[in-house]
Amino acid sequence: MPGYISLHRDIQKHWLYEEDRVFSRYEAWLDILMRVNHAEGKTTHNGTVEVVPRGSTIWSMGDMEKHWGWSNKKVKRFLDCLERDQMLSYKSTTKKTYLTVINYDIYQGGEEPKAPPMHHRSTTEAFQKHTNNNVNNDNKENKEPKTNRRKQVYDIDSIPFRSANYLYEQILVNSPDLKKPNLQNWANDMRKLIEIDKREPIQIARLIEWVSKDQFWSGVILSAESLRKNWDKLIVAMNRGDSNAKYGRRAKGYTAEDIAKATRDDDLASGGLQVSGLQGSWNDDHIRNI
Repeated sequence: MPGYISLHRDIQKHWLYEEDRVFSRYEAWLDILMRVNHAEGKTTHNGTVEVVPRGSTIWSMGDMEKHWGWSNKKVKRFLDCLERDQMLSYKSTTKKTYLTVINYDIYQGGEEPKAPPMHHRSTTEAFQKHTNNNVNNDNKENKEPKTNRRKQVYDIDSIPFRSANYLYEQILVNSPDLKKPNLQNWANDMRKLIEIDKREPIQIARLIEWVSKDQFWSGVILSAESLRKNWDKLIVAMNRGDSNAKYGRRAKGYTAEDIAKATRDDDLASGGLQVSGLQGSWNDDHIRNI
């Protein structure tokens, strides 16, 4: 809703405002608006009387750093941002900083304008754009929560979840004390293996079996993410024939696709692939529907 509200400067004395915290850029900008003079005034500094016009104030970089909980570099970057967007002008000496809010009457005018001031709108949009462009720099000093995204929930009978659970059960054979992971996260990695990396479910199952029997890789692959990350290395190791006792033959010379096809043909010929832990069989229809 367009318009204005009256915000008294005494809010700065409220216990909520005085709470010890790191200021956001928005809070710092409001803080400046409430600190500048609403009317021309005089102040003394080192025995010298200075006239401070309406919309201006005299502050120091050190006090801004302490009050906002920022570093000197962040304060300077913030003031430069406001100045570039023509929201304020400032001038710093070794001991003090002069701040002047541009178009102060827009924020403290006695009457509500009939239409939003163009300068106010443009500077606000520009400030927002600048803020977005520099979010990475400021996150280093003032961590902000990331936006939460709705995650896909996998049914326990879905192939990604069954694959994740099968990997977990195989890992437990060698690492029985492994803490139970978030299988939904593992299932999501399995989905990526199938949908993005174009790996067949039967191929994933056979590689999991091979990994669980390999003396080295069984201690490395402890999650679905690491299985996906090291997929190519695992295929190379398996192709060297490090382990393939289940079928009585070595995998040397086979590609990943050859291995998947050979194992699928062998098992489907007997009526379906039966893999312990996958809660059922994968027949040809299952594979085609993935």
